[in-house]
Amino acid sequence: MSTPSPSGMYPVGSKTYTFVDSSRLEQLGPKALKEQRKLSVRMYYPADVSTISNFKKDYLISREVMNAMAKEFFFKMDYDKKCQSGENEAPYFKDADFIKNEKFPLILFSHGFKSYREGNTFLCAELASYGYVVLSIGHPYEAMYTSFDDGTSALWDSSVMKRQIKPFIPGLLAMRKLQKKKGTPEDLYAAFVEVQNKYNRFLVERQKEWTMDSLFILEQAKKEFADIIDFSVGAGATGHSLGGSTAYSLCHASEDIICGINIDGGLFGDYEGKTMTKPFFQICSENNLSVETKPMLNKTQPVYYATFKQIKHIAFADVKFFMPNPIITGKIPAGVMHENLCKCHVDFFDKYLKKKELDINITESKFIHFECF
Repeated sequence: MSTPSPSGMYPVGSKTYTFVDSSRLEQLGPKALKEQRKLSVRMYYPADVSTISNFKKDYLISREVMNAMAKEFFFKMDYDKKCQSGENEAPYFKDADFIKNEKFPLILFSHGFKSYREGNTFLCAELASYGYVVLSIGHPYEAMYTSFDDGTSALWDSSVMKRQIKPFIPGLLAMRKLQKKKGTPEDLYAAFVEVQNKYNRFLVERQKEWTMDSLFILEQAKKEFADIIDFSVGAGATGHSLGGSTAYSLCHASEDIICGINIDGGLFGDYEGKTMTKPFFQICSENNLSVETKPMLNKTQPVYYATFKQIKHIAFADVKFFMPNPIITGKIPAGVMHENLCKCHVDFFDKYLKKKELDINITESKFIHFECF
Protein backbone atom coordinates (compact mmCIF):
# COMPACT_ATOMS: atom_id res chain seq x y z
CA MET A 1 0.00 0.00 0.00
CA SER A 2 1.32 3.45 -0.88
CA THR A 3 1.92 5.85 2.00
CA PRO A 4 1.46 9.64 1.98
CA SER A 5 4.16 12.21 1.42
CA PRO A 6 4.08 15.65 3.06
CA SER A 7 2.16 18.13 0.89
CA GLY A 8 3.40 21.45 2.32
CA MET A 9 6.06 23.78 0.94
CA TYR A 10 8.89 22.61 3.22
CA PRO A 11 10.92 19.40 3.12
CA VAL A 12 10.78 17.73 6.53
CA GLY A 13 13.71 16.95 8.77
CA SER A 14 13.72 14.92 11.97
CA LYS A 15 15.97 14.54 14.99
CA THR A 16 15.61 12.67 18.28
CA TYR A 17 16.33 13.83 21.81
CA THR A 18 16.29 12.37 25.31
CA PHE A 19 15.51 14.43 28.39
CA VAL A 20 15.54 13.39 32.07
CA ASP A 21 13.13 15.01 34.49
CA SER A 22 15.10 15.15 37.74
CA SER A 23 12.00 16.27 39.65
CA ARG A 24 10.13 12.98 39.24
CA LEU A 25 10.73 9.27 39.77
CA GLU A 26 9.55 6.75 37.20
CA GLN A 27 6.33 5.08 38.34
CA LEU A 28 6.21 2.16 35.90
CA GLY A 29 8.39 -0.63 34.56
CA PRO A 30 11.36 -2.40 36.18
CA LYS A 31 12.91 0.93 37.24
CA ALA A 32 9.82 2.20 39.05
CA LEU A 33 10.73 4.38 42.06
CA LYS A 34 14.42 3.77 41.35
CA GLU A 35 15.28 6.17 38.54
CA GLN A 36 14.17 9.57 37.34
CA ARG A 37 11.57 9.89 34.59
CA LYS A 38 13.31 9.73 31.20
CA LEU A 39 11.50 10.94 28.08
CA SER A 40 12.19 10.38 24.41
CA VAL A 41 11.24 12.98 21.79
CA ARG A 42 11.21 13.00 18.01
CA MET A 43 11.26 16.44 16.44
CA TYR A 44 9.74 17.04 13.00
CA TYR A 45 10.65 20.42 11.48
CA PRO A 46 10.88 22.44 8.25
CA ALA A 47 14.30 21.64 6.78
CA ASP A 48 16.65 23.78 4.72
CA VAL A 49 15.82 22.95 1.09
CA SER A 50 19.22 24.21 -0.11
CA THR A 51 21.07 21.44 1.78
CA ILE A 52 18.46 18.69 1.84
CA SER A 53 20.25 16.66 -0.85
CA ASN A 54 23.04 16.02 1.65
CA PHE A 55 20.73 13.93 3.85
CA LYS A 56 18.95 10.60 3.53
CA LYS A 57 15.43 9.53 4.38
CA ASP A 58 15.22 7.64 7.67
CA TYR A 59 13.39 4.37 8.28
CA LEU A 60 9.75 4.82 9.21
CA ILE A 61 9.51 1.93 11.66
CA SER A 62 12.40 0.41 13.60
CA ARG A 63 12.95 -3.34 13.68
CA GLU A 64 11.98 -3.39 17.35
CA VAL A 65 8.69 -1.56 16.79
CA MET A 66 7.86 -3.69 13.76
CA ASN A 67 8.41 -6.85 15.80
CA ALA A 68 6.24 -5.45 18.60
CA MET A 69 3.47 -4.57 16.11
CA ALA A 70 3.58 -8.05 14.60
CA LYS A 71 3.21 -9.56 18.06
CA GLU A 72 0.40 -7.20 19.05
CA PHE A 73 -1.70 -7.60 15.89
CA PHE A 74 -0.83 -11.21 14.99
CA PHE A 75 0.54 -10.59 11.52
CA LYS A 76 3.98 -10.94 9.96
CA MET A 77 6.11 -8.12 8.55
CA ASP A 78 9.55 -8.71 7.05
CA TYR A 79 11.63 -5.74 8.22
CA ASP A 80 14.57 -6.29 5.87
CA LYS A 81 12.30 -6.82 2.88
CA LYS A 82 10.32 -3.66 3.60
CA CYS A 83 13.52 -1.65 3.94
CA GLN A 84 14.95 -3.00 0.67
CA SER A 85 11.72 -2.34 -1.23
CA GLY A 86 11.44 1.23 0.06
CA GLU A 87 8.15 0.50 1.87
CA ASN A 88 9.76 1.46 5.18
CA GLU A 89 11.02 4.85 4.03
CA ALA A 90 10.11 7.72 6.36
CA PRO A 91 8.59 10.96 5.02
CA TYR A 92 11.48 12.97 6.49
CA PHE A 93 15.23 13.42 6.20
CA LYS A 94 17.31 12.30 9.16
CA ASP A 95 19.17 15.11 10.96
CA ALA A 96 18.61 17.58 8.11
CA ASP A 97 19.70 21.19 8.60
CA PHE A 98 17.38 23.67 10.26
CA ILE A 99 16.47 26.78 8.27
CA LYS A 100 18.75 29.53 9.52
CA ASN A 101 17.27 32.70 10.97
CA GLU A 102 13.69 31.45 10.75
CA LYS A 103 11.37 30.32 13.55
CA PHE A 104 8.15 28.32 13.48
CA PRO A 105 5.27 27.68 15.93
CA LEU A 106 5.44 24.66 18.22
CA ILE A 107 2.99 21.76 18.41
CA LEU A 108 3.29 19.08 21.10
CA PHE A 109 2.09 15.60 20.11
CA SER A 110 1.41 12.58 22.35
CA HIS A 111 0.75 9.06 21.11
CA GLY A 112 -1.94 6.80 22.54
CA PHE A 113 -1.72 3.94 25.02
CA LYS A 114 0.47 1.16 23.57
CA SER A 115 1.27 3.17 20.48
CA TYR A 116 4.76 4.66 20.09
CA ARG A 117 6.64 7.90 19.49
CA GLU A 118 6.41 7.62 15.69
CA GLY A 119 2.88 6.22 15.67
CA ASN A 120 1.50 9.30 13.85
CA THR A 121 4.53 10.20 11.77
CA PHE A 122 2.49 10.95 8.63
CA LEU A 123 0.47 13.58 10.50
CA CYS A 124 3.50 15.08 12.26
CA ALA A 125 5.48 15.28 9.02
CA GLU A 126 2.54 16.93 7.27
CA LEU A 127 2.38 19.62 9.95
CA ALA A 128 6.12 20.21 9.72
CA SER A 129 5.85 20.63 5.95
CA TYR A 130 3.38 23.48 6.55
CA GLY A 131 5.77 25.35 8.80
CA TYR A 132 5.50 23.90 12.31
CA VAL A 133 7.97 22.29 14.69
CA VAL A 134 6.34 19.18 16.12
CA LEU A 135 7.71 17.47 19.23
CA SER A 136 6.32 13.95 19.48
CA ILE A 137 6.77 12.67 23.03
CA GLY A 138 7.37 9.00 23.79
CA HIS A 139 5.77 8.12 27.13
CA PRO A 140 7.90 5.17 28.32
CA TYR A 141 6.34 1.93 29.57
CA GLU A 142 2.95 3.02 28.20
CA ALA A 143 4.26 2.96 24.64
CA MET A 144 4.73 -0.25 22.69
CA TYR A 145 8.46 0.47 22.56
CA THR A 146 10.51 3.55 23.45
CA SER A 147 14.09 4.09 22.33
CA PHE A 148 16.49 6.59 23.90
CA ASP A 149 19.51 8.29 22.38
CA ASP A 150 21.91 6.52 24.74
CA GLY A 151 20.98 3.16 23.18
CA THR A 152 18.69 2.02 25.98
CA SER A 153 14.99 1.33 25.56
CA ALA A 154 11.77 0.84 27.51
CA LEU A 155 9.27 -1.88 26.75
CA TRP A 156 5.53 -1.80 27.36
CA ASP A 157 4.71 -2.46 31.03
CA SER A 158 2.23 -5.32 30.81
CA SER A 159 0.73 -4.41 34.19
CA VAL A 160 -0.70 -1.22 32.68
CA MET A 161 -3.35 -3.09 30.69
CA LYS A 162 -4.66 -4.77 33.84
CA ARG A 163 -4.67 -1.54 35.83
CA GLN A 164 -6.38 0.83 33.38
CA ILE A 165 -9.81 -0.71 34.11
CA LYS A 166 -10.27 -2.08 37.60
CA PRO A 167 -12.11 -4.24 38.40
CA PHE A 168 -11.78 -5.32 34.77
CA ILE A 169 -14.96 -7.17 33.83
CA PRO A 170 -17.55 -4.82 35.38
CA GLY A 171 -15.48 -1.81 34.27
CA LEU A 172 -15.27 -3.05 30.69
CA LEU A 173 -19.01 -3.73 30.61
CA ALA A 174 -19.69 -0.25 32.01
CA MET A 175 -17.53 1.38 29.32
CA ARG A 176 -19.23 -0.56 26.52
CA LYS A 177 -22.64 0.39 27.90
CA LEU A 178 -21.51 4.01 28.02
CA GLN A 179 -20.46 3.92 24.35
CA LYS A 180 -24.05 3.01 23.42
CA LYS A 181 -25.74 5.47 25.77
CA LYS A 182 -27.93 8.23 24.35
CA GLY A 183 -28.63 11.62 25.89
CA THR A 184 -27.57 15.25 26.05
CA PRO A 185 -23.86 16.16 26.13
CA GLU A 186 -24.31 17.00 29.83
CA ASP A 187 -25.92 13.64 30.57
CA LEU A 188 -23.28 11.70 28.66
CA TYR A 189 -20.38 13.50 30.33
CA ALA A 190 -21.91 12.95 33.78
CA ALA A 191 -22.18 9.24 32.97
CA PHE A 192 -18.56 9.22 31.76
CA VAL A 193 -17.34 10.84 34.98
CA GLU A 194 -19.26 8.29 37.04
CA VAL A 195 -17.64 5.38 35.17
CA GLN A 196 -14.22 7.05 35.26
CA ASN A 197 -14.31 7.60 39.00
CA LYS A 198 -15.46 4.06 39.67
CA TYR A 199 -13.26 2.08 37.30
CA ASN A 200 -10.54 4.27 35.74
CA ARG A 201 -8.71 6.15 38.47
CA PHE A 202 -5.42 4.71 37.24
CA LEU A 203 -5.98 6.40 33.86
CA VAL A 204 -6.79 9.67 35.58
CA GLU A 205 -3.49 9.49 37.44
CA ARG A 206 -1.57 8.55 34.30
CA GLN A 207 -3.22 11.50 32.53
CA LYS A 208 -1.64 13.76 35.14
CA GLU A 209 1.76 12.15 34.51
CA TRP A 210 1.47 12.60 30.74
CA THR A 211 0.52 16.23 31.27
CA MET A 212 3.63 16.68 33.42
CA ASP A 213 5.69 14.91 30.72
CA SER A 214 4.46 17.43 28.16
CA LEU A 215 4.98 20.48 30.36
CA PHE A 216 8.52 19.31 31.10
CA ILE A 217 9.26 18.89 27.37
CA LEU A 218 7.80 22.34 26.72
CA GLU A 219 10.24 23.85 29.23
CA GLN A 220 13.15 21.94 27.70
CA ALA A 221 12.14 23.22 24.27
CA LYS A 222 12.29 26.79 25.55
CA LYS A 223 15.87 26.18 26.69
CA GLU A 224 17.15 24.12 23.78
CA PHE A 225 15.22 25.22 20.69
CA ALA A 226 14.57 28.95 21.07
CA ASP A 227 16.49 29.56 17.84
CA ILE A 228 14.03 27.56 15.71
CA ILE A 229 10.71 27.80 17.63
CA ASP A 230 8.63 30.97 17.81
CA PHE A 231 7.32 30.90 21.38
CA SER A 232 5.84 34.40 21.09
CA VAL A 233 2.69 33.06 19.41
CA GLY A 234 2.03 30.36 22.01
CA ALA A 235 2.00 26.62 21.30
CA GLY A 236 -0.53 24.01 20.26
CA ALA A 237 -1.12 20.48 21.48
CA THR A 238 -2.59 17.40 19.85
CA GLY A 239 -2.49 13.65 20.25
CA HIS A 240 -4.27 10.35 19.73
CA SER A 241 -6.35 8.56 22.36
CA LEU A 242 -4.85 9.26 25.81
CA GLY A 243 -2.48 11.59 23.98
CA GLY A 244 -5.48 13.56 22.74
CA SER A 245 -6.89 13.67 26.24
CA THR A 246 -3.49 15.03 27.28
CA ALA A 247 -3.88 17.87 24.75
CA TYR A 248 -7.16 18.85 26.43
CA SER A 249 -5.49 18.69 29.84
CA LEU A 250 -2.61 20.88 28.62
CA CYS A 251 -5.03 23.58 27.47
CA HIS A 252 -6.19 23.82 31.07
CA ALA A 253 -2.76 23.41 32.64
CA SER A 254 -0.57 25.91 30.75
CA GLU A 255 -0.96 29.47 29.51
CA ASP A 256 1.62 28.64 26.84
CA ILE A 257 -0.76 26.15 25.19
CA ILE A 258 -3.31 28.34 23.38
CA CYS A 259 -5.27 25.69 21.42
CA GLY A 260 -5.57 21.93 21.16
CA ILE A 261 -6.88 18.88 19.28
CA ASN A 262 -8.02 15.56 20.69
CA ILE A 263 -7.98 12.61 18.27
CA ASP A 264 -10.61 10.22 19.62
CA GLY A 265 -9.52 10.20 23.24
CA GLY A 266 -11.82 9.73 26.21
CA LEU A 267 -11.32 12.85 28.33
CA PHE A 268 -10.03 11.31 31.52
CA GLY A 269 -9.30 13.86 34.21
CA ASP A 270 -10.84 15.91 37.00
CA TYR A 271 -12.47 18.97 35.38
CA GLU A 272 -15.26 19.80 37.80
CA GLY A 273 -15.71 23.57 37.97
CA LYS A 274 -13.21 24.23 35.17
CA THR A 275 -13.98 26.21 32.02
CA MET A 276 -12.15 25.78 28.72
CA THR A 277 -11.02 29.22 27.58
CA LYS A 278 -9.16 28.15 24.43
CA PRO A 279 -10.24 26.97 20.97
CA PHE A 280 -10.43 23.20 20.75
CA PHE A 281 -10.99 20.57 18.05
CA GLN A 282 -12.51 17.20 18.96
CA ILE A 283 -12.03 14.45 16.37
CA CYS A 284 -14.20 11.39 16.99
CA SER A 285 -14.98 7.95 15.72
CA GLU A 286 -18.69 7.13 15.75
CA ASN A 287 -18.17 4.51 18.47
CA ASN A 288 -16.73 7.04 20.92
CA LEU A 289 -19.05 10.00 20.46
CA SER A 290 -20.76 9.41 23.80
CA VAL A 291 -17.48 9.52 25.76
CA GLU A 292 -16.12 12.65 24.06
CA THR A 293 -18.74 15.30 24.81
CA LYS A 294 -16.78 17.26 27.42
CA PRO A 295 -15.35 19.87 24.97
CA MET A 296 -18.91 21.06 24.22
CA LEU A 297 -19.41 21.99 27.87
CA ASN A 298 -18.13 24.87 29.99
CA LYS A 299 -16.32 26.73 27.20
CA THR A 300 -15.79 30.33 26.12
CA GLN A 301 -14.15 29.69 22.72
CA PRO A 302 -15.20 27.78 19.58
CA VAL A 303 -15.15 24.00 19.69
CA TYR A 304 -15.05 22.04 16.44
CA TYR A 305 -16.21 18.45 16.04
CA ALA A 306 -15.30 16.15 13.16
CA THR A 307 -16.86 12.71 13.31
CA PHE A 308 -15.11 10.08 11.17
CA LYS A 309 -17.44 7.29 10.11
CA GLN A 310 -16.66 3.63 9.49
CA ILE A 311 -13.37 3.88 11.35
CA LYS A 312 -11.97 2.03 14.35
CA HIS A 313 -10.16 3.93 17.10
CA ILE A 314 -6.73 2.58 16.23
CA ALA A 315 -7.03 3.66 12.57
CA PHE A 316 -6.36 7.33 13.37
CA ALA A 317 -2.69 6.31 13.64
CA ASP A 318 -0.31 5.25 10.87
CA VAL A 319 -1.23 1.62 11.44
CA LYS A 320 -4.15 2.21 9.05
CA PHE A 321 -1.63 2.18 6.19
CA PHE A 322 0.02 -1.05 7.31
CA MET A 323 -3.09 -3.03 8.21
CA PRO A 324 -5.98 -2.20 5.88
CA ASN A 325 -8.04 -5.06 7.34
CA PRO A 326 -11.47 -3.44 7.98
CA ILE A 327 -12.06 -5.65 11.01
CA ILE A 328 -9.13 -3.95 12.73
CA THR A 329 -9.18 -0.45 11.25
CA GLY A 330 -12.63 0.07 9.74
CA LYS A 331 -13.84 0.65 6.18
CA ILE A 332 -12.73 4.25 5.70
CA PRO A 333 -9.95 4.37 3.07
CA ALA A 334 -6.54 5.20 4.55
CA GLY A 335 -6.09 8.12 2.16
CA VAL A 336 -9.43 9.65 3.12
CA MET A 337 -8.62 9.32 6.80
CA HIS A 338 -5.19 10.91 6.38
CA GLU A 339 -6.30 13.76 4.11
CA ASN A 340 -9.10 14.83 6.45
CA LEU A 341 -7.12 14.32 9.65
CA CYS A 342 -4.37 16.53 8.26
CA LYS A 343 -6.80 19.19 7.01
CA CYS A 344 -8.39 19.40 10.47
CA HIS A 345 -4.96 19.99 11.98
CA VAL A 346 -3.46 22.35 9.41
CA ASP A 347 -6.54 24.58 9.18
CA PHE A 348 -7.00 24.71 12.95
CA PHE A 349 -3.39 25.51 13.79
CA ASP A 350 -3.07 27.94 10.89
CA LYS A 351 -6.05 29.83 12.29
CA TYR A 352 -5.11 29.85 15.95
CA LEU A 353 -1.29 29.67 15.95
CA LYS A 354 -0.46 31.50 12.73
CA LYS A 355 -3.51 33.81 13.08
CA LYS A 356 -4.61 33.32 9.48
CA GLU A 357 -8.01 34.65 8.48
CA LEU A 358 -9.78 31.47 7.47
CA ASP A 359 -12.94 29.53 8.20
CA ILE A 360 -12.52 25.97 9.36
CA ASN A 361 -14.88 23.91 7.24
CA ILE A 362 -14.30 20.20 6.70
CA THR A 363 -16.22 18.93 3.67
CA GLU A 364 -19.14 16.65 4.52
CA SER A 365 -19.04 13.20 2.96
CA LYS A 366 -20.18 9.67 3.69
CA PHE A 367 -17.07 9.36 5.85
CA ILE A 368 -16.99 12.76 7.61
CA HIS A 369 -19.45 14.89 9.58
CA PHE A 370 -18.34 18.33 10.77
CA GLU A 371 -19.89 20.97 13.03
CA CYS A 372 -18.86 23.85 15.28
CA PHE A 373 -20.23 24.64 18.75
